[in-house]
Amino acid sequence: MKAIWRRLQVFDFTAGRLSGTLKTEGLAERGVNMKERVLAVLDEIRPALRADGGDVELVDISSDGVVKVKLTGHCGTCPFALMTLKGGIERVLKQEVPEVTKVVAEGLTEE
Repeated sequence: MKAIWRRLQVFDFTAGRLSGTLKTEGLAERGVNMKERVLAVLDEIRPALRADGGDVELVDISSDGVVKVKLTGHCGTCPFALMTLKGGIERVLKQEVPEVTKVVAEGLTEE
């Protein structure tokens, strides 16, 4: 458990975004659609998740901006998956893709 949080140091949880400059900055201004921007942000997050045997896959994006993902590998069974989803993935996606209103994960309840 502690290992994943050490590796998620790329997340600045207080600011809700990845530390440093993202490769995804400026995509909206260049006319890149929402799905491609979401995928690009997930690609930036993915190395931190994979370092501990987890991953994230995009399942769907609804017309009202709800992004549905699937947490796989260790992330799918980790007791801290909701914290990773909300404190990391959702916050970064909302920061970098303003059209995102919420992020939910298949099989994960928000309790």
